Amino acid sequence: MKNLKKKFLCPHCYKEHTFLECTWRCSYYSAEPGEKCYANVNKDYYGWISDEDKKFCSACKKARIRLSCPKHGEIPYCYYNADKTFLFSLIGNSCNGKSTYLSVLVPEMKKLLEPSFDCIVNSQESYENSWYGYSWKRRELMPATRPPKEQQLMLPITFFERKKGKRKQTALAFDDYYGYFMESVDDFITSWEGAFGRGVVNSNGILLFLDPLLWPKIRKQLEGKMVLPYERDEIQILQNLVEVFLKVKGTKGKIDVPIAVVVMKMDVIFAEQILDEDRITNKHTESIYSGGVVESEFNLVAEEMKNFIRRYLGEEAFQYLNMFEKVSYFGVSALGAEPVQGSFPLDGAQPKRVLDPLLWLLAEQKIIKKVKK
Repeated sequence: MKNLKKKFLCPHCYKEHTFLECTWRCSYYSAEPGEKCYANVNKDYYGWISDEDKKFCSACKKARIRLSCPKHGEIPYCYYNADKTFLFSLIGNSCNGKSTYLSVLVPEMKKLLEPSFDCIVNSQESYENSWYGYSWKRRELMPATRPPKEQQLMLPITFFERKKGKRKQTALAFDDYYGYFMESVDDFITSWEGAFGRGVVNSNGILLFLDPLLWPKIRKQLEGKMVLPYERDEIQILQNLVEVFLKVKGTKGKIDVPIAVVVMKMDVIFAEQILDEDRITNKHTESIYSGGVVESEFNLVAEEMKNFIRRYLGEEAFQYLNMFEKVSYFGVSALGAEPVQGSFPLDGAQPKRVLDPLLWLLAEQKIIKKVKK
């Protein structure tokens, strides 16, 4: 630990801490009370480090220090040890595919992001041992996120700069918020001692998930053709999200957190011919093979999705979306086809464009580059 006074945003309580403000625990556990460690420092049985010993122990090369939030438990080592950390909030109605999106995101990152952007996605602990990895292996849909807290997926990524002989560790934390909390702004911003509200307004980007099968005009077209989800108000979610920023952060003017508007279940939209299949949104991402976000391609996708939202959800949606300084629009299919009785499609998941929103957010944070074609 080079700078003990360096501040970072805690992924649990979403308050800024310095390393010194956190509680420290050494990976060396003493066998007996009062036993000394490698560096001749007294340790208790559980390895806790006293405030007096923190400065000395920070220079130790023989053991690893684990940090904990003063109130909410251990912080993953990959997070506070990274060169850069980013928190992304997943917002949307309950059961609209947020968790399913995360369950397919990591395999797509390993398959497509790694070779194209010269990086390694270290997903062993954070993904494969979580519900997301369990869902992928079992080919089952993710269960709905449950209270009292959101589900969090932590992904350490190593980006290589071969020409400079450097590598940079980047940690991404995805907070998958329980959908029903967004139905009440006051409940949301006071949940988990106010952490939910702080988490959203202090995040580095928002992935806002919209389910077109909830939009009245589309429901009318599909009624009787398929089983539709329970009715929920998408406009209310947009209104509540803006209100969270107004109440928690006191935002005046444009909201400065980038927001990726993700329209899910596009496979149904194309299969039912609500949109023509020759749309660019129904094709695979050119950016994946270009080493950066191809701005012209993403602009075309954004225009298609804006027109789609305007026609089927209504102009009112933009009353709230236009309050964000940076916003882009995406059409995504997490599975590539309709699920079968709670499981993946018979041919397995065939995601389409699930990386697009993440690529755009990473480009906004200057982690990957934007390219013109």
